[in-house]
Amino acid sequence: MNSQTFLTLLLFLIPEVTFSMPRADFGIAQTVPSSLKVADRASGLRQTFDMLDNFSLTIKSGYPLLILIRDMFTSIATKLSADGMALMDAIVALANDDSGPVTTAFNQANKAIATLDALLKVGLRTELDTLTANLGPRLTDQLVDGFQSINRALQALAIALGELQEALIRAQQAGGAGPNVAAIPDQGVFSAFVAKAQIQERFSAAASAIDALDNNTLAITSNYTLLSNMSAAVGGIANRSTVALLNFTSEMQALNGYTYESMQEALTRAGQILTSIKTLISSGFNNEYTVLENRNKTYISDMFKDSFNRLSIVLSSFQLSFSRIVNNLDAIIQGTLRVDPAADLAVRLAQVASLRRVFEVRQASTYLRGAAIAPLNYTVKSALENIVRGDGFTVNAESKSQEAILLTQQTVEQFDSDLSYMTTDALYTIEYAGIIYEGESFDFLLPNLEAISTYAKYLKGPLGQLNDTFSAASVAEKTNLLNQTITNYTTQSDTFDDDLVTLYGVHVSRAIQSVVQVLVASGPYGRYCYHKHYPLVLRLAMDNYEDISLCYQREMDRLYHTQGMITGVVELVLYNVEQLLNTLTLCVDTTPCPSACDACVRTIGKYYKTMAKLTDEKYDLLLQFIPYETSASLQRLKSCVEFAKYKLLAEVHDIVVDVFACEVNGP
Repeated sequence: MNSQTFLTLLLFLIPEVTFSMPRADFGIAQTVPSSLKVADRASGLRQTFDMLDNFSLTIKSGYPLLILIRDMFTSIATKLSADGMALMDAIVALANDDSGPVTTAFNQANKAIATLDALLKVGLRTELDTLTANLGPRLTDQLVDGFQSINRALQALAIALGELQEALIRAQQAGGAGPNVAAIPDQGVFSAFVAKAQIQERFSAAASAIDALDNNTLAITSNYTLLSNMSAAVGGIANRSTVALLNFTSEMQALNGYTYESMQEALTRAGQILTSIKTLISSGFNNEYTVLENRNKTYISDMFKDSFNRLSIVLSSFQLSFSRIVNNLDAIIQGTLRVDPAADLAVRLAQVASLRRVFEVRQASTYLRGAAIAPLNYTVKSALENIVRGDGFTVNAESKSQEAILLTQQTVEQFDSDLSYMTTDALYTIEYAGIIYEGESFDFLLPNLEAISTYAKYLKGPLGQLNDTFSAASVAEKTNLLNQTITNYTTQSDTFDDDLVTLYGVHVSRAIQSVVQVLVASGPYGRYCYHKHYPLVLRLAMDNYEDISLCYQREMDRLYHTQGMITGVVELVLYNVEQLLNTLTLCVDTTPCPSACDACVRTIGKYYKTMAKLTDEKYDLLLQFIPYETSASLQRLKSCVEFAKYKLLAEVHDIVVDVFACEVNGP
């Protein structure tokens, strides 16, 4: 049922109550047709309220937001259903009351109205705040607007009931009491007590102070369940305390009547409400305290308990004053205490509620809105403030970890890119040796050289070895080795940061949560210890990124030296063959040749025999130091990254130990 339907039905009910025609000496006569209509309409509305929570909804997707929204609407429906049915039951009882006394039936209806009114004003704040935090204010505003319409209807209903009650009492007084009526007119004593004790003003102020207890909108944005659990626990204590106390202040603000019986019933009912509040604040929050006492730290629960102890003292003061006034009223009703109706009003009031009793009520109401609520209000707000601060810090610190992971990945990618460019240059350098050798090609001289008698013995072997050294197969062997080595290198080096998500998620999160735990525990040094350590935690992941980044940058510099070694070897190799073509041409050009060329070939043949051997060995050095140096580089890089991780673990350990020690010992 939506708020408009409920409002329409409720407004329709008000005229039925207002214009019922009761007998002058009873409550509302069941035999009067209008009374029957009121009872019938109220019974119908009761069924409507009963249907509010007659549903169940399963979220098949398991999506947490949908589950949360369902739970909030279920909670709203359940509370509205219970209080709405109670109000309709009271209206039915009032309509069916055929015996009186008048004040008893009307007081039950007024109490039910006040309860539903308090629910709509403050009792659903947790649900509405949760909906606002997750869906925005639009839906909440619609609900609140509907609730306000219902509140206005309830106010109109209360006024109508009050006027009807007053009319009935006056009719009884004018026509004489029937056989079932024993109410004694107080001739203004009840009203004088309300005015003298300043009930309306003081309890209105108290209600405003109490209402601030639950006036906290809080949405936890991190995934740290401790914060959401503690927020729910503090909010639950604040909400239930607020509803209970506002029930009392509403009861006090609704004090009115014209008989000693009505005054007795009202103060007795107020005393019963006080008893229920004291039971709630003394033993009703054990589950919430268990949540708040994380790590067996009882700072918040101790503050709540101490605040409730002070509040309980004030509530007991009310109870004592009310019980003494009720005893006097009982004596008047029983006839053991006579009040002269002709006496001055102040004298008659003093017989019921002495000046001391009035002063006690006034003083207690002052304490209720001030000294009794202040520590409770501080406990709620300071606890929630710490939770909000811890939540914001958690989100910020986790974002730093995510940023560090992203930057580290970018560093590794940049390392791979630089290594790829370096490898390309090195490959070209190796291939360049073959290109240069091809430029020294002596194939066109071979017919002339082979005609020289000393060629086969002294020069054929060295030249053949040089051809093998600079052959395409030889160059490919070295380039393939370099390619494979670098591929294996990057395959392994790319994995060195793979565990950062787990590392940060477990160990950095442990530091984050330790600092947050100290903060939200709300100990005497909690905030100081938090401010001392949270900057260190915020730097953990970023410092670790910088350490790991330095490892990759430093190793890239070393790998450039390896590239330089490749270039140097190739240059040394090329030195050995740079004059080969000129030398062979010189021999062939000797005249007369081939007979005069024998000595030249014999001479250079001895030189190139050694040179070819050294050139081949020097070029093959690439096959040795490329895998050796890259393997050494990989080990250096891995050890550097691992050391950076262990440094992070050590820093986390120190922070965790220090922050918990700070919590106990202070600075």
